[in-house]
Amino acid sequence: MDFELPIAYNSVTKKVELDKPGHRDLENVIWDDAHLTLLETDIKQLNELTQNLISLNQDVPESPMPSPQLSIMVKKFHANGLKAIKEKKFQDAVKMFSLGLNLAVKRNKWETFKVTINEVTNLLNGRCDSYILLNDWPRAQQDADLLLNLQVNTFENFSRRSLCFLKMGLLDECKADLERGLAFFPNNLMLKNQLKIAEAALIEFNGDS
Repeated sequence: MDFELPIAYNSVTKKVELDKPGHRDLENVIWDDAHLTLLETDIKQLNELTQNLISLNQDVPESPMPSPQLSIMVKKFHANGLKAIKEKKFQDAVKMFSLGLNLAVKRNKWETFKVTINEVTNLLNGRCDSYILLNDWPRAQQDADLLLNLQVNTFENFSRRSLCFLKMGLLDECKADLERGLAFFPNNLMLKNQLKIAEAALIEFNGDS
């Protein structure tokens, strides 16, 4: 089916923009809010990539291979974060992992994405654990949320988030997370033990004998 995207090029800003929301395609189907939101995201990414390429000030873009200099700096922050954890300097560890994350997500958009994902998950692992050691459960849970979105095939991420839920008194969420984790890792003893603790806490909370 032929249709027109509700987009336009702004010659002043040199960017692609979303056209008026009332735009209809050739079949007179209105673009709903959900589709427009997705399109806005695509437009934003397109404009950002275009600006990154223009800022190079060269005809041919750089290699898609990851920048070795940036990789070295990210690894250094990660190593410093791990060192701070061993020294029980957990706030310093959070700072190191956060600085590394800020660098990792600033890679050029055309660089190999697999490298970025690996760096981000490694740094999030460290920062989440640092927040847990600080008993900062809300921030630890936020990092655990990101980890489960990026790396659902790792049982530690279910363990991390369920612990946060438990400590914050979100017992139903804790139990659901552990059951979901055990669906992926049915023989994992850590998740099984945590589930027993969560179930016992629920029984006590509900006043059941």
